[in-house]
Parts: sequence; C-alpha cells; structure tokens
Amino acid sequence: MKKFLCLLLISPLLFVSCSDNDDDFPNVKVKIETTGATIVDGVIYVVQGDLFSIDDITVVTSDANSQVVIGSASFYWDRMFVGSTTIAPFNFIIDTYTEAVGRHLLQVRCSLLAVDYSPVVGVIKCPVKIVASIDDVPQGSESTQMLVYPDIDD
Repeated sequence: MKKFLCLLLISPLLFVSCSDNDDDFPNVKVKIETTGATIVDGVIYVVQGDLFSIDDITVVTSDANSQVVIGSASFYWDRMFVGSTTIAPFNFIIDTYTEAVGRHLLQVRCSLLAVDYSPVVGVIKCPVKIVASIDDVPQGSESTQMLVYPDIDD
C-alpha cells in the first residue's frame, strides 16, 4: 500500500516534467522550388500529362542565430504516401499522366533539426490543380517557387 501511495504522490511530478517545445522551436518557413508547374496565389498548377518535380526544399529562418536544417522529406499525394528521401535537395517527381483534371493535395512531411532543440516534423500542405491545357492556368503573380509556414508536429 505504501508503494501505491508513493506512486500517487510522484505521478504529478512526471507530468510536470514533460514539456511541449512547439512554442520554443524557431520560427521557420520552407521554400519549395519546382519544375513543370506554375504557382499562382499559392496554388500549384500542372498541365495534365506533364512531369511535375520538386527540385529543392530549403529552410528559411527569420532569426539569423537559428540554425535549422531538413533531415528527410516524405511525400504524400492526395494523402497517400508516394515516396521519401533523406538526400538534399530533396528532389521528387510526380507524373500527372494518369491523374484526373481537378484539385489535388501534395503534402510534404519534413524532419526539422535545429541546434539546441528537439527534432520536430514540419507538415507542408500544397494545393495542386491539374488543368487540361496551359491556357487554363490563371494569370497573376506566376512563380516556380513557394514559401510556406509548415505546421509543426512533435
């Protein structure tokens, strides 16, 4: 009985010692550079049948003293795992030949490693719209790269 009471007295200390470091992790953005796609207003447009590739994924920090790198990247197309890599610049190719015209979701889960912090996982959600022809891509601030804030998971 004494052991049980001692365990009850110690258990609150165990929960207090656990911490959530989401708020402590440096403020980062992730830059994604692409080929075979046009990015307009945060949406990646790809012509059906074209190869769409992610050429480079890098971390951009707002604090010059923070050193953050990507350890690995896993890619999900419409929430289905399609591949991963641990080699920078974290290239990945998606063939849109069999993909339907319309909205899709590309997710990239990156392990983020920062000096003096526990590793975390950054989840990047990129809306993709496959179009029938290049004429279906809207005009606007067109680019081949995007800068996004990842959602941070422990």
